Parts: sequence; C-alpha cells; structure tokens
Amino acid sequence: MSDQQSPKPMILNPLGPPPTNPTEAMEQAQLMVQSALSSSAPRIYANGIGLAMTGGDMLVTLWSNGQTVAVVNLPFVVAHSLVVDLGLALKDIEEAIGHPIPTPKEVGEGLARVVQARASAATTAPQ
Repeated sequence: MSDQQSPKPMILNPLGPPPTNPTEAMEQAQLMVQSALSSSAPRIYANGIGLAMTGGDMLVTLWSNGQTVAVVNLPFVVAHSLVVDLGLALKDIEEAIGHPIPTPKEVGEGLARVVQARASAATTAPQ
C-alpha cells in the first residue's frame, strides 16, 4: 500500500490535472455541484450504513431509519479511494469548525448519558 494520499476531490474531469489556483478550484467545485444537482441521478438520504465483502468488492448498504434505501457495490480500489477522499474532506470540515465531527456511536453514548442523568434526577427530586 502506498503512503501517498489522494488529491482533494473537486475535479470535474478525474483524468485531467487538478486546478492549481483557488479561483479555478472554486469554479470547478461549483460546476460539479451544479452538474450533480441538475442531473437526473437519484438522490438518496441515509442515516446509517452496513458493510459486507465479497472476494473482490465491498457492498455498502445505505439505510434511512432502519430501512434499506440503496446498496452500492464498489471494487476494493474504489472503496479505498472513497475512504481516503471522504476522510480528507471531513478533516477539512473539522479544521474549519474547530472540533471533530462525532460518530453516531459517540452521539448515542452522549444521549444515553443525558437520559440516564434525567432519569436519575427524576427519581431523586422531591415530590
């Protein structure tokens, strides 16, 4: 495996060179968003994921409120690129907002602490 990281994703033509100046990069990013939003490609919302593997592919199941909404079948090399590129994009967001984005597990643990604290307060409150 290489220690080399993928370039930041915002290129309309993945086979061409990435933009070198910030204005060009912003224009390409805007074009990519406009192209995606004006396409007839399905739009999918997911608030959960599941993973499975075959001999050569990753199956990513996308869920919305416990219901399967899509299954994405990716070869390992594409799945790896997706992980690297998503990681870089999320790192940029975390740096911009000044703190890490919590995982669903972390949010669930925090909510469990809130529920437990409220239940404890309710049982010890004077009646």
